[in-house]
Amino acid sequence: MDGIAVIVALIAGGLFAGAYGSLIGAGGGFIMVPLLLFLFPDERPAVIAAASLFSVLFTGISSTTAYARLKRIDYKAGALLAVATLPGAILGVHLVSLVPRMSFEIAMAVLLLALAAYSFIRAQMSRGRPFLIGGAFSYRTLVDRKGTVFVYPVRAMMWSSIAGVAGFLSSMMGIGGGLLQVPILVYALSMPIQVATATSQFALTATALTGTVTHFTAGNLSLGWWNIGALTVSVIVGAQIGARHSTRFSDSRVTQLLSLGLTVVGVRLLMTSL
Repeated sequence: MDGIAVIVALIAGGLFAGAYGSLIGAGGGFIMVPLLLFLFPDERPAVIAAASLFSVLFTGISSTTAYARLKRIDYKAGALLAVATLPGAILGVHLVSLVPRMSFEIAMAVLLLALAAYSFIRAQMSRGRPFLIGGAFSYRTLVDRKGTVFVYPVRAMMWSSIAGVAGFLSSMMGIGGGLLQVPILVYALSMPIQVATATSQFALTATALTGTVTHFTAGNLSLGWWNIGALTVSVIVGAQIGARHSTRFSDSRVTQLLSLGLTVVGVRLLMTSL
């Protein structure tokens, strides 16, 4: 594939990844990584992860500004998640350099399919009472710009544990921590999905920044600035589109989109890697 065709593919993929990732709170990295693996078959996993995470950073910034206008971000929870992701984000960058490309692709596919199955199964079950793991909890109330009231439990210990794992996977796989955070925040910790997607975008900005700086110092941002720039600009635009249209989708629809996206990309990646 020649240079112009690659740029066009990156722009188209970036627009879709930004919009879709912002809509479901996952950052779009789970779309960008398979796309980059396809377009650059000879690149190391660390280089692919670095380019994707760089774009995820700007997706987070772009969609966070849009969600802030909608008043759907839980800033206290987001700050807690962001701080807890930092150690894992740094560790993930150093470990990805040791992973062979085929192992990286298979691990990515398995992760996506596992999360898709988890999201689908939990969506079919009654949420019931929130789990009491992690000690005592209290309830928080958030009112968005349209006047919708969200009431949900707060369990700081569990949130911190989830964020630590998400930060590690975010930097190692280049996918953004929201892919793991959103399903667990919604189905295990009973946070409304509309709040979880917005808060996740806010938190993953800090995670992606930490991972991007660490990748840069390790020399992994070497995919070419024309390629990285085309992907980044397009995901910024796409993230604004996704966040602005998020109010048109119900909780169940966003959940279905999350599960569908994970399944399609996971199956495709597993087929190509094997």
